[in-house]
Amino acid sequence: VYKRQAMMLLVTSGAMADSYQCVGEQTTGFAYNRISGDWARDDSQIQGSYLVSKTQGTEAKQFAYVATAISDPDLGYATCRNAFDNQGALSCLGLAFNLEMNRATGRMIVIQKGHFLEGTTGENRLNPDSVVAEIGKCTPF
Repeated sequence: VYKRQAMMLLVTSGAMADSYQCVGEQTTGFAYNRISGDWARDDSQIQGSYLVSKTQGTEAKQFAYVATAISDPDLGYATCRNAFDNQGALSCLGLAFNLEMNRATGRMIVIQKGHFLEGTTGENRLNPDSVVAEIGKCTPF
């Protein structure tokens, strides 16, 4: 479901005008050990990549931008209700991840919460009970 919706949003977002490619540089997280019942720090997560695109057409009435998880399509997308503010900041909220970026500094932070809140699993999935924080850079695309 996420894959199909993300692709629809990517296609309907039109040309790559006002788009950004964001790439994770460092991650950290917490993983729950079901056997011991304890939380442990887990730095083994893979860095992700995301595409942030300005929406057009009917989607533009609901939100200004959409962030799509390119490296893990199962994460789907996050919508950004408002455009960039005066300082260059943009905030996008999704079911499985939130992305915030600043086009003035090129910095981004992603919180992958879907693994923890929804407990989703998949072929290339991290521990379904993990929470991941990721920082990286965004460049115009």
